Amino acid sequence: MRHNNIVSAIEWLPEHLFTEEIVEAAVESKEIEVLSHIPGRFLTPGRIERIIAGSTESWHSFELRNIPEAYRSGAVCDYAMRKKPKNITAVPEAMVTREMAEAVIRNGRGDFDILAFIPERLWDAQLAYLALRSYIYDPYYTDSRTDAVMKTGLILGYVPVEVKTQEFYYGMLDGMKILSTVTDAVVPSRFKTAAYYRKMAEHDLSLVPARFYSYEILHAAVCSTEGKNFITDPQFFKPLSVYLDDMLADRLMEKHPYMFGELPKRFKTPERLVIAIDNSKRETNCYIDEETEQSLLSVEVCKAFIRRNGNCPEFPENVWTREFVDYCMEHGTSFRWFRQMPKKFQSSANTQAAYDYGHYHICDFAKRFITPQMAKECYQERSYAHAIPGHFLTEFCRQTGLPEKFYGGETTMLSLKNSRDDYTYCKVGNTCLPFT
Repeated sequence: MRHNNIVSAIEWLPEHLFTEEIVEAAVESKEIEVLSHIPGRFLTPGRIERIIAGSTESWHSFELRNIPEAYRSGAVCDYAMRKKPKNITAVPEAMVTREMAEAVIRNGRGDFDILAFIPERLWDAQLAYLALRSYIYDPYYTDSRTDAVMKTGLILGYVPVEVKTQEFYYGMLDGMKILSTVTDAVVPSRFKTAAYYRKMAEHDLSLVPARFYSYEILHAAVCSTEGKNFITDPQFFKPLSVYLDDMLADRLMEKHPYMFGELPKRFKTPERLVIAIDNSKRETNCYIDEETEQSLLSVEVCKAFIRRNGNCPEFPENVWTREFVDYCMEHGTSFRWFRQMPKKFQSSANTQAAYDYGHYHICDFAKRFITPQMAKECYQERSYAHAIPGHFLTEFCRQTGLPEKFYGGETTMLSLKNSRDDYTYCKVGNTCLPFT
């Protein structure tokens, strides 16, 4: 049988058939793979160095275990690890470096047994976090909670006990962002103290036993930077609300403004309602019961609703002043407030501005502020024709001799000829020419 190269020639060659000439030919081949096949009795430090020196550009690897342990120098082991991280199984324990351990972890996903070859002296919190990320949580997390708990526990089994401090588990929550339910499942019971549950409250209140509830737990949950820790869930907030104070109530409204309705009665103040409204990101009037909590609608609260420029509750009558209307004109440019404004505060300026924003506002205008132009446009739109004062239509019919359906339909002769829209007309001298 002919072989294309020395590697394939010696790969299956029985050991007793090896000769010095064959070994020397393999050494001269500059193929790093020959180190996996040359019998150990033929290998010397010199030959090993020559093979490595001649194959520095090779992307192939070799089995370190084939080299006699006495010849596994630091340089040889380092080279073997760079070629194949799994060679750590043959690296003498004293020669395993931090860099080797990191390389094994980064390339060992799925191979948990290989972690046993990392000496205890190299394990620290950062190396353990690297193992958790590489094996489970990066580049993406797909395991079920049960599998994640199993794998996390398996990895932590290789980490020395002295590394796994309470701060280590806090780092899993804060730094690594490992699921709270997974972390809680692997934390030893001796660490599950009041301090631990204060930390857990920042991430997941559902994992805090009720017997640990306190002001500190509520403070941790309210002031947490985590996006969702279940503080908004009534089943957790209600029993914790007995520890609420003004500072936490304000902070809660800044972060979760829609919880205003869940506050104990003594914390429902106009000032705090302003905080909630100013921090809301969607339109809602669900903060208060308008029938029983009307007293909360102070001028400042109503101004906050106006600033939000969305839907508004029914404001108390005593809120409406000329100054408040001016504030609405400046900040409430969506005119959601206009319909409830007492008509005595309507003016030519604010009715025109409301009309320009949306013609539907004409339905709320006092008749004296509906101009002929508004009337003509809205009559043509039909939807708001009922808001047109009758005298506009009567006068139109008297002056033109046309039925009121033509009101607002005046156009040019050219447009009448080209478009021929229903109920349009043009004036020719004193005569009105209609098109139906």
